[in-house]
Amino acid sequence: MLQIQYVDCIKAFCEKFRPYRRRILFRFTIGACDDKILSYWETNAPAYAERKAALIYAYNAGFRISVSVEPMLDSSGIDALIGDLSPFVTHSIWIGKMNHLGRFGKVSDAVLKQAISEIERGQTNAKIKAIYERHKDNPMIRWKEKIKKVVGIPVSTENGLDI
Repeated sequence: MLQIQYVDCIKAFCEKFRPYRRRILFRFTIGACDDKILSYWETNAPAYAERKAALIYAYNAGFRISVSVEPMLDSSGIDALIGDLSPFVTHSIWIGKMNHLGRFGKVSDAVLKQAISEIERGQTNAKIKAIYERHKDNPMIRWKEKIKKVVGIPVSTENGLDI
């Protein structure tokens, strides 16, 4: 069976739409840089190195780049993730908590319960506030609604205006 790599898809897209690159914004979803965490929560999704390679390819091809770290799967690695990707981000890095963790608990086995517990420990109000304090002055960082509520930032009431 032929397996097409993620980076190959991004390359093909960039070649096809190169004339429109100034009108296109890529938003790459990268919730962690730890492949063990990524592969657990995003089964069969590309590894971190391939996502980063695709992002860099699109950046070098002249496309605008944004990253969504929602859900944030590894709060202890968020500084490394931001530092590693920031040189290639031209628009924004969105950071958000994992939503609906309670739904998982109803049907979870011991391994899933442990993974949920790790996410919850990394997304306490104190840890979210610490992440916010470290990155609040970075103009590239944008905060999703649940983080805004924790740190006291007003949430937009109009769709599309939440920055």
